[in-house]
This record gives sequence, structure tokens and C-alpha cells, in this order.
Amino acid sequence: MGEHRLARVGAVLVALAGTGACGGAQPSQMDAQIANAPSDAEPRILLDVRQVSGGGNCMDPAHLDAEPPAIFEVTACRHTTLKGGRVLAVFTWRNRTGQEQAAAYGLANHVSPGPDAQGQPSRFPVAGGNRFAVPFDGSWVAWTILGQTVAVSPDTPDCGASCDSYGLAGPDSYPVDLCPDACGDGVCNYGEWCDSCSADCDCSSLYPLVDCVIPLPDGNKLVSFGYDNRAATGAALNIGPENRFLSGEPWRSQPVLFKAGAHHSVFQVTHGGDDVTWMLAGTAVTVSPDTPLCSQNCVSSCPRGSTCVADRCQGSCGDGLCVEGCDYCPDDCACAAGNVCVGGGCYNPPYCGHDGIGLECGVGETCGVRVDCGPCPDGQACNSMHFCEPICAVGASP
Repeated sequence: MGEHRLARVGAVLVALAGTGACGGAQPSQMDAQIANAPSDAEPRILLDVRQVSGGGNCMDPAHLDAEPPAIFEVTACRHTTLKGGRVLAVFTWRNRTGQEQAAAYGLANHVSPGPDAQGQPSRFPVAGGNRFAVPFDGSWVAWTILGQTVAVSPDTPDCGASCDSYGLAGPDSYPVDLCPDACGDGVCNYGEWCDSCSADCDCSSLYPLVDCVIPLPDGNKLVSFGYDNRAATGAALNIGPENRFLSGEPWRSQPVLFKAGAHHSVFQVTHGGDDVTWMLAGTAVTVSPDTPLCSQNCVSSCPRGSTCVADRCQGSCGDGLCVEGCDYCPDDCACAAGNVCVGGGCYNPPYCGHDGIGLECGVGETCGVRVDCGPCPDGQACNSMHFCEPICAVGASP
């Protein structure tokens, strides 16, 4: 088996399939794994990726994977929550159009009956997909989006494995609910924003706070921020015009979920030069000469990468140490050129290539990227792993 055709199966399944979770080692890392692989490696550890994808002989046309259609997919199902036994209508979307889609709440994007916005998004990124849920009272509920309407009724199938899973605790397994939350359950959950789920999230009385400042030995300042949510429920504002820093990176580790009440020293930002300003729910706060110094009453010295603020050791976005994640603090955790940030981690997006890792043919989409690698040469067809394989002659066995 040639070394150039060796790869770890787990990385291949993610990097080549072009669907599902975003992941995979960087090309340089994968090349090193291949180059250092022993020539007598056991097949259960290192496999020829073409054997993984179809056998490396010829492809029966009946088993070829058709190119994914460029569509916006919407499905619906019923789910009974593991905790509390609540019945939910679950809607799932996937954007396979190759372009970001947007639909304001209203005629083109509404849930019925009830208010137009009930937890669904209004923007749908390229190659993105997700789900949202609303309580189901046993009659029906429908979502209309971009010219399509899907509904949940008493006859709608159960969500099954898409919402019900299992975890492992030693030799034993336990059930895990993947769809526990719904817009309208009284809790402002992540992914439910004040504009998309006003039933649970209230941003009408949300204010940013600049609590205190710590001068640092290098001449920079550590600024500690908090917030005051005077509403009776939680609030949620995604990073954007209503929750951002006005200079530099808009996200500097500030939260997107805000519990009711006043909360101090929630996050810290290290900066130098111009004063830093946080805009939240229409109100901006900026550190000034009158900002008080932070108290520092930690019972022990703080480890490297954290500073004592009030009575806790806390990290700071902008201190040059990546402990926050690439989406949470790009100043410290920016991804390398060519990689994309997904869920706080840096990943390789799909790419076209004949290096044993890249896609050789067809359309692949993951990590928010969609690539079209074109057709295979005459006499070959694109298999489900996006490799070109010879087409079996009529009557021949694959």
C-alpha cells in the first residue's frame, strides 16, 4: 500500500465526505501523519482511503452517490423531552444553495399559529444547518421559510435518533436529549435571541457596565466589564450591531446570554492605546479616567494567563494567550490563513485536490464552505466519498 494513499480513517471521513460535522487535521499535520506511518501498519489503524470509500476496484452505478442538489432543505418531526416529558415540534434546516440566505420575520419567514418569530433564525449561512423547536399542543404548528412550508401534526413521525442519543459512563450507557429546549419554555437559551424568541428573551432593560480597571506592568490596561439586566427573564444578543466592541474585533469574549439581575466582572479585555467601548442593546460604555481600580482579593496567586479581579482569577481577551477560542476572542485565537473558525475551533474547509485528502469530484460542503470539484473523467464516476472510481462494465461485479 503506497504511503501517499494512507490516511487516518476518522480524518478522511470528515475531510472527504463534505457533510456533517466540521473537522479534520490541517494538511500539514495530515501529511506528517502519512509520511511517518510505518509501512507495515495494521489495516485497522491505517487504511487506503479508496478502500474506505468504495473498494478501489470499480463502482456499481447503482451505488454511486448523486451530487447533492443545490436546495434549501427543511424538515419537521415530533420530540418528547427526556426531562419533563414535554412534546415539541422540531424544525430542521440546511442551506445547500451555495449562497447565504436571509429572510426577515414576516411573510417569508414565520411560524404559525402565534407570532412570526418563535426561535427560528433569519440568516442562514452557506453550508449551514441547525434546528429549533416550539411547544406542541397536539394540534398543528407550521414553519414557512423561503417559499416552503413544513408542519407538525399528531401524525408527524417522531424525531428519533436526531434528538435521542446515548452517552457512555464506563461500561454503561445513559440517554441524552439532543433537543431539550424550545422557544416558549420560559428559559432564554443559547440560540434564542431577543428578536427571534421574545417569549423567552427580553432585552428591553439590558445595560452594559464598565466595572473597574487594572493598570498592567507593560503599560496596557485590563478592563473588567459586567452587565445589568433589569428584566424578569434572561436576555440574549448575538454578536452584531447590538452587541459589539466599536473598535478592533467586535467579539472580545463578551457574553451573548444575560441572566436577570446585575452581574459584575463577567469578562475582561486587555488593551492599549485608545479607550475600548462596548455597545450593548443600544447603550455604550467606555473606560475613563474616573473608572475605579479593581479590587484584588484572591486568596492565592493567580496562574499564568489570568489576573486577580475582585476575588477571582480571570482570563482576559487581548492578553496574547489563547484560552478563549477563535470565535470568542479572535485577538488571541485567530485561525491560520486558509482555516475557518467553527464552534471555537480552527478547521480545514473542504478543498478540491488529488492528494488523497482533497475532494476529487462533486460538490462538498462543510465548515460553512461549499466547493464544486467538477465531474470525473470519462469512464469514471464520483463515489460517496468524492473520489473518482471506474464504472463497472455491464454484468461485471464491483
